[in-house]
Amino acid sequence: TLLQKAAGQGNAYAQYQRGLSYIVGRGVFQDDAKGMRWVRKAAEQGDARAQWQMGLAYHTGQGVPRDDPTAYLWSHRAALGGEARAAALKDLLARKMSLSQLAKAEGLVVEDGIKKNHP
Repeated sequence: TLLQKAAGQGNAYAQYQRGLSYIVGRGVFQDDAKGMRWVRKAAEQGDARAQWQMGLAYHTGQGVPRDDPTAYLWSHRAALGGEARAAALKDLLARKMSLSQLAKAEGLVVEDGIKKNHP
């Protein structure tokens, strides 16, 4: 299909949509892990919806290992990109995590900012 072709060619929107198709089993066999691999491709290109989806997945363990500090990082990225749902998820995570988890999460955010500013 056109969506598959565009996703394969690196189109972030198509990658995100293809990932969602696998997550919900729309037109393909449902496969959370495969879906999250496609979503990650879009998220790494800066797609805020995909970044939010990554945060949610890491929080719930859907298709990826459950990891709230990593969920916080993806939610932070998505919130910076204007995804309103991400700010709410980030706030929820900050309230739920232990102090050591929150410190790890904030460390990931700082490290991420350094990488982006100094490639």
